[in-house]
Amino acid sequence: MKVIKKMVAMFLVAVTIVMAIPSTDCMMVIVAEAHSGRTDANGGHKDNKNVSGLGAYHYHCGGYPAHLHENGVCPYANTSVNMEVPKTSTQPAADTGKSNNASATSVASATTAAKVSTQTATAGAKKTVIISDTSYDNAAFNASYYATNNSDVYETCGDNAKALYNHFIKDGIKEGRQSSAQFCITVYKNNNQDLEDAFGDDLIKYYNHYIEHGVNENRVSK
Repeated sequence: MKVIKKMVAMFLVAVTIVMAIPSTDCMMVIVAEAHSGRTDANGGHKDNKNVSGLGAYHYHCGGYPAHLHENGVCPYANTSVNMEVPKTSTQPAADTGKSNNASATSVASATTAAKVSTQTATAGAKKTVIISDTSYDNAAFNASYYATNNSDVYETCGDNAKALYNHFIKDGIKEGRQSSAQFCITVYKNNNQDLEDAFGDDLIKYYNHYIEHGVNENRVSK
């Protein structure tokens, strides 16, 4: 009798354990879709039995719970963040500031350079000297030209035409100074071989020859 009771007790325990283990069919019901119908070409589902409570049609975009697209817009459309850096991104403001400062500096430097250049040109510009006494002027000598283009001589001789002429005849001619716009003693000597053969280093003869003949012969003289 004790053996029978023991066997009955073991049977009851076994039945209890078996009933406690969930069946496979039950698990499949848990993961099954809550409504009928497949995803259509628009990405939505037909819910004929309105299991979702959203009506006969809804969406599961991106795996999100059943939802509607009000006004054609998915409520989950803006849930992701695009971390890609635009390829056409502009330079940082700090760098732009540096660039603007560099441009301003360049403009300032250019302006300063222009002013300095103008001042230098003005300072180096020749002051035209007009000598009223033209009694010593000829094709090979012009007092105004000689004074304008030989400032050191003008500082010594001033507006004295005779003094300017004497300086050229005594010193300027030997120094190769140009005495008029159309005559330079050095050019005349070096470009007229027949005269060099005839006059050698006697520069006064070249000077006189140009006045008497060379100017009319259109010889090279400047």
